[in-house]
Amino acid sequence: MQIKKFYLWLTIAVVFFALAGGIYYYYRSVNLDPNSPKTYYKIFNKKEILDGRETTAQEVDAKLDARLKKYHRIFEKIAQTSDEQRLRALFYMNFVHMYGYYGSRNLKEKTLKEILTGSEYFHCGTNTTFLAMLLDKAGFDFRTVSINDFQHGYVEVNFNGQYNLLDPTVNLWFDKSTEEIIAGEHPVVKAFFMQAEDLNNQKAREHLENKDYKCNLFCLKNQMLSIGDKFKVKIDQYNYIDLSEYQY
Repeated sequence: MQIKKFYLWLTIAVVFFALAGGIYYYYRSVNLDPNSPKTYYKIFNKKEILDGRETTAQEVDAKLDARLKKYHRIFEKIAQTSDEQRLRALFYMNFVHMYGYYGSRNLKEKTLKEILTGSEYFHCGTNTTFLAMLLDKAGFDFRTVSINDFQHGYVEVNFNGQYNLLDPTVNLWFDKSTEEIIAGEHPVVKAFFMQAEDLNNQKAREHLENKDYKCNLFCLKNQMLSIGDKFKVKIDQYNYIDLSEYQY
């Protein structure tokens, strides 16, 4: 009789902890507010995603893919698309954006490891190079784009025959190419969370206190949002980043 009671209580305990674990997981991952900065810091926490020993883009891609699988439902809400190809590329873009803060950065890094560990600050050149490395090893058809005498750079990814503009520096996604937007076609634009707009983040606040960074970053976002309208763009070069020069 005592043995039966023991197994009964053991079963009850197992069921209780299973339910508690499920509820915990739901509120920690599934039930996150897609519009909250806390959601971004949770999903794209680089210390949880990477262990610091990564030297290849394949290693980073694999860990990002596992992270996307874990937070798939909430990132669908954030990105407002269920297309798996787009979700993956956009998840990579958001990770790159969240990896560092906008600021001065050395352009001499020639390995993925140097980009990952060289500085906590990123600018459009390093953001574009980093994202291009991830996209390349993940098998995406993409091109890097330089505009306006190399004042800014980003990537365009080919989704089912349609190039989309992805800008990891200001975390924007346009469903058309730069060339099409310049020609007068109106894109659908998704503006993702941008770290510099988070007043509760001390590092992010530096952009609001530093006139140069504030103008460079916030003016850039406004300009990118008005391509083809107020912001006149000249394409300098496609594939302006030669990835063959890098080890990744």
